[in-house]
Amino acid sequence: MQAAVRALTIAAVAATAFGAGCGEDSGRDAAPSGAGHPVQQVALPKEISSVGRAHVAGRVLREASGATATLDERIFAPLVGDLSPTAALSADGRSLAYSTWADAPGVDYRHLDAGDAIGIPSIRIHDLRTRSEQLLALGADSFAWRSDGAIAYVRANEPMYRSSSPYPGHVYVRRALAAQPERWSTEPGRYVVVGWAGSRLIVYRRPFGEQLDVAVFDAPGQARVLARDAGVVAIEPTGERLVVERGERMEVELLDVAGGARLASLHIDPESVGPVVYGGDWAGERVVAPGNGKLVVFHVADDLVLEHVIDFGVSAFKSGGISDARFLDDSGNRVAAIASVVEPLTLEQAEAGMEEFNAPGSAFVVTCERTTRACRRGPGYSPRTWIQLLDDSAGRRRR
Repeated sequence: MQAAVRALTIAAVAATAFGAGCGEDSGRDAAPSGAGHPVQQVALPKEISSVGRAHVAGRVLREASGATATLDERIFAPLVGDLSPTAALSADGRSLAYSTWADAPGVDYRHLDAGDAIGIPSIRIHDLRTRSEQLLALGADSFAWRSDGAIAYVRANEPMYRSSSPYPGHVYVRRALAAQPERWSTEPGRYVVVGWAGSRLIVYRRPFGEQLDVAVFDAPGQARVLARDAGVVAIEPTGERLVVERGERMEVELLDVAGGARLASLHIDPESVGPVVYGGDWAGERVVAPGNGKLVVFHVADDLVLEHVIDFGVSAFKSGGISDARFLDDSGNRVAAIASVVEPLTLEQAEAGMEEFNAPGSAFVVTCERTTRACRRGPGYSPRTWIQLLDDSAGRRRR
């Protein structure tokens, strides 16, 4: 979904704007990003065309073929934002899991006191063959499919989210949709499921404030921290490595999941490239990450190399941006993302009481060829519509 609306929604519901900073220091020193790596200015496409990437917008599932299906509820995940996929296919392609949200009766987001009831998140399963649905978990706000059909998710101790509440919960795993959930965490906390790395589960833990720690569950009850104050850009399809970003240090790092060692580190030039953020993808030897009005592609072998930067220009998005970057092929040549162009409020609109969440604009799927930088855009949606590219990583890890 579009970055600006997600940030505004999260701030209104939970004040959960996440940063990145320092972490483990084992491994090689940071390598320079290297001036001379191609940073290509590309105009944000204006002409609307069909875009071959399945996504969910509101209650509508739009498949790559153009076929559509209607979900029982709208996709919406204000407590998670871009930290975790909010619409994902099972490895066999039969089931769609998605996050949704129900406001508490009479909630007024403009006037909230500590302890006021705000709403309940939940995870639903849509059967793509029968078009029937079922509730997976109430009070649950992040999930990930495993390649064998298991699904992990976080469920709060109490379903209702309340203003100024830490909303503690536990990590659960079901071996199948009909199986009983098994609790993997030993202590309640604020967790966010990121994804599976083979049989290991990658999560965020929020020890305090806005800090995010990247942790891994090796098995039920066996958790350890991989990187403190960091965001996950992408998990290798084999599950052996992952790439994290450390925004304040302008670095990305390649980490070994099993041992936790830092295998490589790359400094990002703040002027030509700018920060990269979580919510990217990994295909073959390439990783793509959303940037500040950019799509940033790295080559990943034994080290990290900045390979391509498609720069749409920050000004093209007004108050919006790029989020949810994913590859469209196994070679890592074609990439898709959500782009949002949100007009800043005029003085008259602000004085009339319009909130930024209602600002006019458009959000759409943009796809680009990495090597040619040729880009296309799909049909536009209101910036208030939550849009999510369909996460098919469980199926890719199965192959």
